[in-house]
Amino acid sequence: MSIVPIAFPWYEHHPHLDVEPHVRALIELFSEFGGYETTWDVRPEERGSDALDSHLRKWGRGASKQNCIIYWVGHGWSDGFDVSLAHAKSPNPVRASGVMPNQLADYIKDRCAFAPHQWTVIIVDTCWSSQFIDKLNASLAGSIPPADSLALVGVSGDGAAALGGFTRALSSCLHDNFRATGTVELWQLMHELDRRLPRALILGRRLGNASLRRSKPVASAISAPLDVVTELEMAVKHLGDDERRHFLAKAQSAEHGELSWFFEGRSTEQRQIVDWLRGAHGGLFIVTGRAGCGKSALLGSVLVHSLPALRNALSLAELILPARPDEQPPANVFDSVIHLAGLGVADVVRRISVDIGLIESVENQQEQPQSLVSELDSVVSLIEARSKPFFLLLDALDESVDPHGIAWTLIGRIAALPNARVIVGSRPSTDEAVDQHGLKRDLIEALTRYIDGERVREMLIDRDDDAVARYVRRRLAAARRRGRLVLAGKAASDEAISRAAEHIAGRRQGFLFARLAAYEIVAEPELLGIARRDDLDRMLSGNHRDVFHQAVRRLGELSNDYRYLLLALAFSRGRGVPIVGGVWALMANALRASSSDVSNSQITDVVVSGLLVAAEPYIAVDRRSGDTVYRLAHRTYVEYFLTNVTG
Repeated sequence: MSIVPIAFPWYEHHPHLDVEPHVRALIELFSEFGGYETTWDVRPEERGSDALDSHLRKWGRGASKQNCIIYWVGHGWSDGFDVSLAHAKSPNPVRASGVMPNQLADYIKDRCAFAPHQWTVIIVDTCWSSQFIDKLNASLAGSIPPADSLALVGVSGDGAAALGGFTRALSSCLHDNFRATGTVELWQLMHELDRRLPRALILGRRLGNASLRRSKPVASAISAPLDVVTELEMAVKHLGDDERRHFLAKAQSAEHGELSWFFEGRSTEQRQIVDWLRGAHGGLFIVTGRAGCGKSALLGSVLVHSLPALRNALSLAELILPARPDEQPPANVFDSVIHLAGLGVADVVRRISVDIGLIESVENQQEQPQSLVSELDSVVSLIEARSKPFFLLLDALDESVDPHGIAWTLIGRIAALPNARVIVGSRPSTDEAVDQHGLKRDLIEALTRYIDGERVREMLIDRDDDAVARYVRRRLAAARRRGRLVLAGKAASDEAISRAAEHIAGRRQGFLFARLAAYEIVAEPELLGIARRDDLDRMLSGNHRDVFHQAVRRLGELSNDYRYLLLALAFSRGRGVPIVGGVWALMANALRASSSDVSNSQITDVVVSGLLVAAEPYIAVDRRSGDTVYRLAHRTYVEYFLTNVTG
């Protein structure tokens, strides 16, 4: 994909413009999709009418038969009726001495005739660009051959352009709306830009299946809190395409989150799981314990250390520590790894079907797919017929849509196969909640209902206060290295970090509590100072929900709209909500309308993007039916909102 900047930083009769940062930003955004710059080797002060005509003719008549993006950035002119784009030597006022819409239309017609099967995006980032695009579109009407596969973008309305607005909107669309999406159809991208740029004019001319395609995005390989996804994106940023694809395929479902990256302790438990993976003759290994005790962190550590490429990259990024030989799982041991949050029985069956090669992908189902019973039978038969063992890792059973159904109709049936080895992480009961401990074991009973007791192993995870303290130290030290733990103009001291770590561990609450507390300290480093020590004591004196309440309060102070956006995620009950189509914003506006809030402002995608930055640790990115969706990163956060709303 060729990117052709037509940029004018220098003018003879108009103010100069600092356009280079916006050109660089656009090229960087599209580079992820294979875009590369086609340079204009003419000095800025020489980019007059002749140089511009030569450049556009070269583009229109044979420079490249690739998909193309034109980014025109500079000055525009209009008297309310006529409109034109200025070049470096255009007079003031520009009038017909610039480039008129019909003139650019001629170059585009040449391009469409020369490369009829390629798409082109024309972005005009100048004053009066919407009016220019309107007239350009009219000039293209009735073209022979037709000017098809075109997207036309006029960034400003009838007046001055605000440089940077377009690249910010484009960045938000690609990084937020489509973060976990590998193929972005142009018509959909244009629609999302249209909602983010209300003064723009964005038109598509028979775009068909024209699309942007990028190497497998990190967010499509894992479902994790956004800060974790960002860490991993940085870790793989400099890998080549082939290495990146291989790496992310192996990282599939490494979504146990930040606790896996900064994992501490559990050496005995990890050795026991590794021994079972190496020597078990089949059956079921259940990792259970109270909510927030670190079950997912333990399983995430086992998974990460089983994937050499992922393990090495995370070690280089100082996100994990090397494992001792007896804590090192066999390389690539798991055939299928699934995080069950928000999934039903059919979802899990189809994901396993993909992993064992029964179907190509979850999104690309056959037109008349098998019934669920038939597909499950096929999965079981294929696993049973394997000549080697089948290893399956499942986590967060209690966070699934149908925990009991998944437990006894799917997990129990697969674990009963002679050559299957299944590890599952779950709270003991659907009634178990953070800060609300029960005695029921209904999920454990559902898992073991149809399996011989000799083939079942259960591990109960309890607190590890020393490991919690080490985790908090590493988490805060990592934030300090990234310049995010600054106190009174200076990086927080080792003493302040150690004092906070011991304080948090002394609450004897477990890993989730430590994670929440560490997040809030990173968000408000002043809590480490003497002046805010009472505030830190108050925050840590409560339970998990009290600490999360502190986070919700802090986010609400940034924007009252954030609470409604978070509440919308809670009501999705783990399935996730897309930004695309304005769905998330629409849900939040409906929730606000049903409350006593009298605000007249509308929650928009711009507000959503702000929340994604402010609440990175609490929101996870995921993918549903090929779309990017967001959900609350832990069931505890969902319970907090639903309890407060429903009483």
